Amino acid sequence: IAEGLLEVGVDVKTLNCEYGAGQLEITIAPQRGLAAADAAATFKTAVKEIAARQGLRATFASKPMGGVKGVGNGGHLNFSLWEGEKSAQHDPKDADGLSRTARHFLAGVLAHAPGLEALAAPT
Repeated sequence: IAEGLLEVGVDVKTLNCEYGAGQLEITIAPQRGLAAADAAATFKTAVKEIAARQGLRATFASKPMGGVKGVGNGGHLNFSLWEGEKSAQHDPKDADGLSRTARHFLAGVLAHAPGLEALAAPT
């Protein structure tokens, strides 16, 4: 999988086995803006294609096989906020260490969470 992802331009940082049989955790390099969205879409499509070429099926579903007990799958996206080359997240003077920009960003994510689910978790 790592070699195939590199062939299509996805920068794999880590690939390791997880707790479930056949379950992997793959971390890709951070990107900015649309490059991040492109990398995520390329990653997901490539993993499915690479598996199919080996006669396997890759899925990103939380519990792909009905009745399976134990671990489930999950996916997540890490965000970082930048102003030029400087992090826009941290404010050492704030009690929680969050900048005003970070607070507004988080408020927007929470306010629009139902609509974002259609894009971020379509299945």
